[in-house]
Amino acid sequence: MQPNAAATVLIGRENNEQLEVLLLRRNRKLAFAGGLWVFPGGKIDSVEIAEYTDELAAARAAAVR
Repeated sequence: MQPNAAATVLIGRENNEQLEVLLLRRNRKLAFAGGLWVFPGGKIDSVEIAEYTDELAAARAAAVR
């Protein structure tokens, strides 16, 4: 089984001279990884793969979505 292409977004800021990073908590009712804290992001859809010629551009589009 091959992993799905996906995009991850790391959003950070400095607060009181410490780095803070945004995490989201997945819905506890989800079958896969329910309740876990994760970085925002998601699977690169076939629409993005068809629209962009390179994988990095498709990943950027998925990250923005």
